[in-house]
Parts: sequence; structure tokens; C-alpha cells
Amino acid sequence: MPEYRSLRDRLPRAPTAAEVRRRQELEQEGLLDIYLSAEDAPPAFWEAVLQATHWSLASESNFVSEIGSKWWGELRWQEGWPDIPSNTLGSAYSQLIRDGRTAFLRSAVGVYVRLSAIEHLLDIIGDTGDADDFSDLTNEAADRFRVGIRLEGKRFVDITSQHLHRDAVRPTLLLLGEQALRPVDDLYRKGFDRLLAGDPAGAITASGSALEEMLRIGGCAGSTLKQAARSAQQKDWITPGVEQSIVKIDAFRGDSDAHRVGTDERELARLVLHLTGSLLLYLGRTRPNSTD
Repeated sequence: MPEYRSLRDRLPRAPTAAEVRRRQELEQEGLLDIYLSAEDAPPAFWEAVLQATHWSLASESNFVSEIGSKWWGELRWQEGWPDIPSNTLGSAYSQLIRDGRTAFLRSAVGVYVRLSAIEHLLDIIGDTGDADDFSDLTNEAADRFRVGIRLEGKRFVDITSQHLHRDAVRPTLLLLGEQALRPVDDLYRKGFDRLLAGDPAGAITASGSALEEMLRIGGCAGSTLKQAARSAQQKDWITPGVEQSIVKIDAFRGDSDAHRVGTDERELARLVLHLTGSLLLYLGRTRPNSTD
């Protein structure tokens, strides 16, 4: 059972009646041990995210300041939305996260636009808010409502297995936080961004690019992933078996592009992202001149 905590003091608490009822519904639907997609997240999840925002980042009244203008400016640039009065920015954020719409939009927006709106706010807030506390609160809400997303480093990542996320993705993201590995980090995170944007083939391509960049940082030559992997094997950085595993990542792109019968492209992309995370973790820990 997930651990329920108080928003104010972060101490463990008993689940509310609504939370108990939600768990019972999931049990009846046979969904308790799997994650719901972000599109299927219940309203209570979005309400919890909104509460976490106002508790840790900015209240509705704070949006009247420069924070709100910059935040809406990012969305206007990304989505082509209209300009709105500064005194309505707080309510616009609340409506957008709670309902996926605002009074200034003609129709509801997709779930990933809502997630992007949160990511933009985290970027704008910078060090002025408690982003770590917000991440903890949001991830706890995702646990409670079995929503298959996690907030890592101011970006949402799409997951289907908590064990894979804990054992492969999270340690990989921590490792890639090193300054020397930031180019790899950008590419690996781009893979999750493409998956969230509904582009599985793009997620697979970004995975291969992240591996290729890791090998190049380690001093390997070659203009393709296959050539770089061969170079790493010749340098005795990796074994022939690891080389084959790296090269096979490219083969998944062909599977996705071919739209093979019986292949779920999103699940295929998730598989590749998790495999890539394990390979990056291995390469990062064993790379030449590594301090690990």
C-alpha cells in the first residue's frame, strides 16, 4: 500500500475516504498492480498536483507577478495561445491543471500539454520555489492514484514498471547528472519527451543517439552507433556481448518504422528506453577515467 503523507508536515497519515474508495475501484477493475496512463489519471490526481503547486511553488496570487507572465509567455510561444490579463494568470493555471482548459481556450487541451505547463512553471520558478518538495508531492500522488508518470529533474517521464524505473531509469538519470555527461542526459531525456509527445520512433532514435554520445565521450571513434560500439570493444571498454546489445538498439527503430503486426509501438519504445537506461548505466560506471 502506498504511504500517505500530510501536505503540511509530510508526516504519515491514514488514507481519506476518497483514497480508500479509489483503491477499492482499482482492485475491482484489476488495475491495482499496474499503472494508469496519464490520459486516464483521475481528477483527484490533478487536484493533488494543483495543491502541491500552490503549497511548494506559487499561489494563485503569485501568478500576478513576473512568474505568471513568463509562464504564459512560454505557453503562448509553444502552443500559439492568446495573451491574457496578468490578474487572471493564477486562475488560468488552476483551470488548466484541474480541468485541461481555461476560459481563454476554445476547447480542452491534451494531457501532455497540461504536463508541459507544469514543466514550464518549474523552469520559470527556478530556485525561488521548492521544486524538490513539489516533485515528492507529485510523485506520491502518482503512486496513490497509480498514474504511470514520474517527475524527475523538472521533467515528467512515462513509466510502466516501478521496478524498472527504480532499478534502471532513476540511477541512470542520477549518473547522467554529471557535467561531463550532460549531452547524454539531454538525449536520453529527449527519448522520454518524444514518447510523451506520441512519437515512439523518435524515442527509439533518441535512445540510440544517447548511447552513441556516451561512447564518443568515452573516446570511441565512428560516425554510427555500430562503429562506435566496435571501437569501444576494441578498446576493451566493453565485451563483445555488450557490443551486440548496443548495436541491437538500432534494430528496434526498424521494427517501429515497419509497423509490424502485433507490435505496440509505445510499448516497444518503453522497452528500448529501459534497455538503453541499463546500457548507459553500465557504460557510465565502467567508462575510461570513471571515478565509480
